[in-house]
Amino acid sequence: MIVASTPPPPPGARKYAMVLITYVACASFHASREAYVAVKGDFQRHLHFPTQLLGLLDTTFLVCYGVGLLFSGSIGARFGNKTVASVGLAGTAAVLATHGFLSKGWLTAAPTNADQAWAQGLSLYVPLVALNGLVQSLGFPNLVAVTSGWVDPTQRGLVLGLWSTTGAAGDIIGLNVATAVLDGGVFSWQTVFFAVAGYLGLMTVVLFFFVEDRSGKRERSFGEETETTKKNDDVNDETNDETTKLLGAKKSSYGNALSGLAEAWLVPGVLDWSMSYFFIKTVTYTILFWMPYYLTLTLDSQATADNLTVLFDVSMILGTTVLGLVTDRANGARSPLFVCSFVFGAAPLLFLPALRQSAFHYAAAFIIVGVFSGGPAHMYGTAVSVDLGEAAAAAGKPNLVSSLSGLIDGIGTLGAAVGQSIVARVASEGERSAARSAVEAIRTSGGVSSEVSDAVLRGTYVSSGDVEQDEAAGFTDATFEMPSGMAVDENGLPLYVETPEHHAGGEKKGIARIVSDMLAGDAEMQKNLPGHVMDVDAATSQASTSASASAS
Repeated sequence: MIVASTPPPPPGARKYAMVLITYVACASFHASREAYVAVKGDFQRHLHFPTQLLGLLDTTFLVCYGVGLLFSGSIGARFGNKTVASVGLAGTAAVLATHGFLSKGWLTAAPTNADQAWAQGLSLYVPLVALNGLVQSLGFPNLVAVTSGWVDPTQRGLVLGLWSTTGAAGDIIGLNVATAVLDGGVFSWQTVFFAVAGYLGLMTVVLFFFVEDRSGKRERSFGEETETTKKNDDVNDETNDETTKLLGAKKSSYGNALSGLAEAWLVPGVLDWSMSYFFIKTVTYTILFWMPYYLTLTLDSQATADNLTVLFDVSMILGTTVLGLVTDRANGARSPLFVCSFVFGAAPLLFLPALRQSAFHYAAAFIIVGVFSGGPAHMYGTAVSVDLGEAAAAAGKPNLVSSLSGLIDGIGTLGAAVGQSIVARVASEGERSAARSAVEAIRTSGGVSSEVSDAVLRGTYVSSGDVEQDEAAGFTDATFEMPSGMAVDENGLPLYVETPEHHAGGEKKGIARIVSDMLAGDAEMQKNLPGHVMDVDAATSQASTSASASAS
């Protein structure tokens, strides 16, 4: 139940402007992450970053971001939510600019091989990414606190639910900025960092100078203080002291971040909501991070995979809007509706492996998952945190909204980090198993030589130009060439590398393309190869016939 202790915002259009500015400011943090993703492939191609190093950078960011969220709300309560959020924006801009300087080789020589990339990655990029996670964690919980001061408590679920879609908006902003910089080939890929850093610097100025922070005035009327207001504040302070003593808790001085975190942790219900978010954020992040990759494999269309990803984002926004409105009508009783929503959202995931591999079936499944699972997930760090903060204020623990938001979102982010590491390991083993199974299938299909198997998985088979000679020789006179520029892992298998061209609708790379072409007998692959290319299916059939004849 909503405790209406926060006074409603002043009438007029100003409250809408304040909410809009904080919305764009929070989206800017997400834009910086999307810009990094857009040029991630360039780190591998131009700076020789191994895939394992890129994975280490991602894990480092998520862990530091999650840990930072635990304390950033309390820091905001101590030094001012708007001020701390502005510092987070400015710090993120500085980190992005440093990324640009490093990748251009202006601060130190750019790596020329994998060993140098590992050395620079561990000594320079990992600490920089860790700092990036910490400064970005200053944004979300403090902006939630600032925004809540401009939202009518009776419309909190709807407004803050919509406000929590800043992630999707930030992804769009970051991707558009990166695309605008990279299109045309005029600017280098490192310019993306400088462009987004400049945008974040502009948003820092707008947030700091044009937004009023009402989060510290929850018990006061909007406007100048009067003598009556001051006297009432003194009475409230004395009452809060007595209430705190009755509750058996010590009054926090907010002298450090730990005190605010301890206060937030003792709020009834925060542990339940935090652990719930730990698991639901793992689900949503897993779908967002891995769905495009696997849809590309199953549907053989990058464009379709991208469209389904956008559809999932839109479904989450729709679910947040509807659920926020319904919970507001239910007087803030969110948990029963969340449980029902999660039950409906889990059903398609259980049947997903059995669905036909068609865009229609995937679209239907992800719409349901997005609405019923992604919808409530967006409300944990916003509407739920503010509800808990209002209840805590009524019990004598004021100004905990940012601490609660940071605590809940931080635990959820740590859950997502753990989940992604597990999913990545399972996916990696699954991909290798599929590749090895494909190798064994080819090698045992009537005695086809292992060289052909290796060619299918690792390189391009180029014949001598004489079909009859090649067939008669059983490929013995053929040569095998590794495609230039293809990165390989420790087993010699091609790595799956996502590039800007790949995101823009390019063909699958590495194992994804090679295995699918091998199994489907893709004629397009043969037309694109230099010279005449052997028909693997025909060669396999011929070899099988020869092996059978020899056995008889």
